[in-house]
Amino acid sequence: HFGTLRFSDAPTVNLLAYTFSFGNGFSATLALEEGRFDGINNGLGTDVTAGQRTPDVVANVAYSGTWGSAMLSGAVHQLRSIALTDGAGVGFIPDTEYGFAVSFQGHVNLPMLAAGDALWIAATYADGALGYLGFDGSEVDDAIIDADGDIDTTQGWSVAGGLRHYWTPEIRQ
Repeated sequence: HFGTLRFSDAPTVNLLAYTFSFGNGFSATLALEEGRFDGINNGLGTDVTAGQRTPDVVANVAYSGTWGSAMLSGAVHQLRSIALTDGAGVGFIPDTEYGFAVSFQGHVNLPMLAAGDALWIAATYADGALGYLGFDGSEVDDAIIDADGDIDTTQGWSVAGGLRHYWTPEIRQ
């Protein structure tokens, strides 16, 4: 899973993935995913996204132990624009660009507070792949077309954390 801590609204993505378990809590996953989160803005507020010819390549390495877990993830995302016209009405197609995202996610079990207590943290940086920050294409653009007609990627980051505490075995927050 590559996303935010808000697991209840994680999107459904078509993908092909393979996970290898090294043993002792270590694993690695490589996936080809349908790139559904992209948007290229022409600088005037119009979406000029042409779709993708290659899937997103997503990979992670993870460790899970009795103390908690840690995962480092990365993704590469293709950006393509439809044919555009310049000020003189001459048509051109901007070059394809590639965006990326990297993320660290982890949690630590806190049994010294109460059974089941845990602390989570996730930090993600994206350049041209803002869907991996938890946005969809209608909320942010992965890139804009600059005055020279080139695709310029946009950047963003997110940090999220959470603490689960059991007040009683039936009541948690």
